[in-house]
Amino acid sequence: MKRDPVVASAVLLVWAAVALFVLYPLGRLLVVTFWNGGPSLDAVRGLVGDWTHRAALVNSLLLAALVGVAGTALGLAFALLAVRANLPRWVGRALDNLLANSLQYSQTGSLVTIELAAGDEVGIIIVLDDGPVVPPELRSWALLMEAQNDAKRRFEARYGRGLGLYCAAQAARIAGARVALGERAGGSMFELSGPLAR
Repeated sequence: MKRDPVVASAVLLVWAAVALFVLYPLGRLLVVTFWNGGPSLDAVRGLVGDWTHRAALVNSLLLAALVGVAGTALGLAFALLAVRANLPRWVGRALDNLLANSLQYSQTGSLVTIELAAGDEVGIIIVLDDGPVVPPELRSWALLMEAQNDAKRRFEARYGRGLGLYCAAQAARIAGARVALGERAGGSMFELSGPLAR
């Protein structure tokens, strides 16, 4: 897996902040407290009872919490950016699965047609073929994981050995789009629609 230099730098920065502001002061405080007489209940009372030691301990713990929250927020931000950057790949995967399904179920020598359309804020890719049409009552069901075993026994659900329609629906969902099944001119129609990039 290729590592992003920005992510690696951010992780290194978070670890450096933890070491500098949390581990070093806390370790120094504990060494100074327990060094003279060894670990004992009196040493702990001295650590908590002396306001300078107590302030250093509280500051170290607060900094640890701050670094933890900042690190988590940074990780979440990078994860969201990574997902956003991969959206075109997921749309491509959804389209690839729809096309593979159309080619599998089309008659030999027939055409699979792709149409593109755009509304105000929505882009639509339509795949048309002359294969068997999924009946209206099975259309939303054919895109669900729960339907996989049952659908493979029904030719009209357009299921073979793969997970093409289900995977297309899932890839579209990840990209913020959706897949719908329909019928046009006696053949099957698959519609992939989602928000247009700005």
